[in-house]
Amino acid sequence: MELRNPLTRAQLDRLRPRPLVAEFTHTDFPGPVLVGVIPATHVVRDTVVEIQSPFDGGVTITVGDAVAQGRLQTVADNRPQRIDYYNVNNVYEYSVDTEVYVYFPSGTPTQGRARVVIFVD
Repeated sequence: MELRNPLTRAQLDRLRPRPLVAEFTHTDFPGPVLVGVIPATHVVRDTVVEIQSPFDGGVTITVGDAVAQGRLQTVADNRPQRIDYYNVNNVYEYSVDTEVYVYFPSGTPTQGRARVVIFVD
């Protein structure tokens, strides 16, 4: 069966974007760390911060964009000093292509490792 007007890979990716993932350690401070770009009109469903190795030095972590650094996850939503998964259900739609970052509002760590996963529809 021959397809008429097949979609390109880029078109398919915009229809079903993959989760955005960024790994970071204490050496990435003071940041920020780029997680990726949320395409216009796509909705962020969940933002997960996975602390794989605890951070020291009073570190705080937020996830967001240049306009609102804690839009997707605030310092109250995670505990970088404790190994765990911290999930926030967002349901936030970006109206334009937007870079999202991990920010470090405070702290001076000498250890720690984590990962951020942002699920987008």
